[in-house]
Amino acid sequence: MKDLKNLTERHRTVIRIRAYEIWELEGRPDGRHVEHWLKAERDLRPSRAMPSRPARKASAAAEKARADGAGRATSRGSAEGQSWRTVARNPSGGR
Repeated sequence: MKDLKNLTERHRTVIRIRAYEIWELEGRPDGRHVEHWLKAERDLRPSRAMPSRPARKASAAAEKARADGAGRATSRGSAEGQSWRTVARNPSGGR
């Protein structure tokens, strides 16, 4: 049961980090935390061999953030300074 709890906590951590990245890429808008969380969940859900949709053009704020190098998310806690991809691949946090 402890492993399931750790998996759930790690999953939430990965979603939180991805949601933070989305928030930053969209220019840190207020009041859209639920939308960012749900998008992060969708991004992290395993694909189901469905045809991919064409990518939408990034917003001007997202393009500026990428150009400024703000595409890397950081968060507080055990995953500080890591991207959501790093946390997802390495559950121990590299320790």
